[in-house]
Amino acid sequence: MNKIIVLIIFIFTGNYLSAQSILAKPLPMGSIQVFPQNIKWMDAPTPFLPGAKMIVLEGNPKKEGVFTVRFKLPPNYTIPAHWHPKDERVTIISGSLYLGFGEQADKTSGTKFTAGAYYVNPAMSHHFLYTLNEEVILQITGIGPWGITMLDEK
Repeated sequence: MNKIIVLIIFIFTGNYLSAQSILAKPLPMGSIQVFPQNIKWMDAPTPFLPGAKMIVLEGNPKKEGVFTVRFKLPPNYTIPAHWHPKDERVTIISGSLYLGFGEQADKTSGTKFTAGAYYVNPAMSHHFLYTLNEEVILQITGIGPWGITMLDEK
């Protein structure tokens, strides 16, 4: 009966979404739910060049275990040639990202991945990324400890 009264009060006061959250069952232990409107982007750390933003959605890339991070890259952005100590699983959320392999970023040899695309870069593979005229949001899932080692492009 109390739930019905709370629901009626919230409906009549225009707070239906609040009523839903109050009446919702608690999440099971270990559940993670991230909604786009709650994402607080932060500047990506070095060695990323200024302009890249990121958020860690799950885990910690520097520690043992599964992690998921999301990156927002501005238009005309390049991540120079680099490698990772473990596989990375990449999903393109929005925009078009270009991926190439080699010791130097060669923007004539990248493969275009659009929203919804998925790829895996094997551990230690030398690769580079770039965007063209649009912002790109991508998500990486992997197993830590994980990191990025930049190659010395000459």
